Amino acid sequence: MTKNEILLKDNPNKDESRENKKKSDFVDIELGESSSYSDVHESNMDDEGSDEGSDEGSDEGSDEGSDEGSDEGSDEGSGDEDKEKKIEEEYGNKSLKKKDLVEFDKKTYGNISKNEKIWFIFASTAIAIMGIPLGYFLVKEKPENGFCKQEFENSDDENLICLDNYQLLANVGILVVIFLGLGMSMGVVAIKFRKNVGYTRKVLHFASFFLPFGINKLFPVEGDTTSTLLKFWLIMIVYLLGTKIVRRKFYPSMLIFRAIDRPDDRPDTLALMSTQFIGSSVVIAIVLLLWENYGGVELSNTDDLMLILVLINGLGDGFAEPVGIKFGKHKYTARAWRKNGKWCVPMHKRSIEGSSVVFLFSVIALAIFHDLFSPLRLIIAFLSLPIIMTFTEAFSPRTWDSPFLFAVGACIITIIMKLPDDC
Repeated sequence: MTKNEILLKDNPNKDESRENKKKSDFVDIELGESSSYSDVHESNMDDEGSDEGSDEGSDEGSDEGSDEGSDEGSDEGSGDEDKEKKIEEEYGNKSLKKKDLVEFDKKTYGNISKNEKIWFIFASTAIAIMGIPLGYFLVKEKPENGFCKQEFENSDDENLICLDNYQLLANVGILVVIFLGLGMSMGVVAIKFRKNVGYTRKVLHFASFFLPFGINKLFPVEGDTTSTLLKFWLIMIVYLLGTKIVRRKFYPSMLIFRAIDRPDDRPDTLALMSTQFIGSSVVIAIVLLLWENYGGVELSNTDDLMLILVLINGLGDGFAEPVGIKFGKHKYTARAWRKNGKWCVPMHKRSIEGSSVVFLFSVIALAIFHDLFSPLRLIIAFLSLPIIMTFTEAFSPRTWDSPFLFAVGACIITIIMKLPDDC
């Protein structure tokens, strides 16, 4: 009779207890409370070859000590590894080489499909058609009147610049250089430093709306909506270049795309960002044309009035997210414009604290441009615009709230500017 048979005969319940111990260990593995399968397997083999005294005494002590020590170390190590793995999946490695960026892009978004090629052709054609009226109005006003409206040709305003062809190219060139440089820089930040893409995306989002009007402030062309809309049209082209077909061959486009590629928006990142910008640009174009012709707004004030909405949308909505993440305690559910093939899905959390930032920047924007309003209009603006814009942002779909903010804000400003000047 072997030693194991003798021990089993003396203690028939030992085999059953050993089996229960094995099952308990395997349950611990599933719950993440044990070190590894090999550790449990080796300890069980040791138990089978040991005597009864060591089973009851030394093995229990050593198991407890090794489990506590190894589990804590393995949990910490595996936690760091899981975190690093998640970062790798969302942002890739820190390499800025084109080959590595393209490889990560293919891993994340797959190969270029036939439908994507068709969509690219359709989008390119649509943007080209949108540029036809812009070119027509620019050519129509040349060369007699430059790019100034007729009524401003003899203006005494020293800051007024009537752009000729070369000056227009310089004006537009400044926009292109700044926007491309900023976009590529934000892409490097997102890749190299693995910063939250939500923040780099907000920077480009704000720059997309601010630069066309900001450059006009540096090189003022009073009442010339056409040159402003030309800048928006060029930014549309930059976003179009972010498609798979172009970005995998054109390095700057890849960097700019990585600056807006928020993991939560995948696989609809570019579609959401570009359609939001196009929708906002259409709203801005309509509003500027109405203000110049029917809105009761002085032509010299249109850019400044629009900058009020740009500050609310860019800075208010931009800072709402980080403030909500850090300080938000009172949550409510917001809808996503599109997620996983579904439209208007209630899935994102916003906070009252974050939305209050929109209210704050609405007040700040009105304070900055207070001289555009008469006393009565300014009071009504302070009482109405901040609260209405706050609720508009709160109920607008995530990633597509800008068109709603511009449309609602423009309607409120138009109504205010139609009111009597006197008290």
